[in-house]
Amino acid sequence: MEIAVAEREFTVEAPQQKVWDQLARASLNGVEGMEQIEFIDEENFTAKVRLKLAFVSLSVPLKGKILEALPLERLVVALQERVAGGIIELKQKTAFTLIPESEGRTKVVCKAVTEMSTAVLRWALLWKVRSVAEKGLAGIEEQLKKLS
Repeated sequence: MEIAVAEREFTVEAPQQKVWDQLARASLNGVEGMEQIEFIDEENFTAKVRLKLAFVSLSVPLKGKILEALPLERLVVALQERVAGGIIELKQKTAFTLIPESEGRTKVVCKAVTEMSTAVLRWALLWKVRSVAEKGLAGIEEQLKKLS
């Protein structure tokens, strides 16, 4: 079951092509704690993300895949994390839709959803997943607004 964890809309003072050209990079660089990004091919990548849970800081490996790429219009990226030796599995999908506006401006609509393996995990970790997703979308907005 997918659960919406973050949504964000913002306008970038740059044409749609320029925003599209930077979107994939911003979607990775804008995420707090993202490190060691390695591209396997045009659609797949691996990385590590540093997460803080209470007083513990963990470096969590993740797999990423571009699920959909409609040039100048839509990008959907999926992330899969396995924590605690694979006991906990989190899946997150983020969709970015670009909408051209007047005078070289582009509206960016972002939506992140997650899927967790059990109801207990949803209850226990959903607050953290939401927090990370919201910070990630804010970081992506910050990266893209640098194009102005």
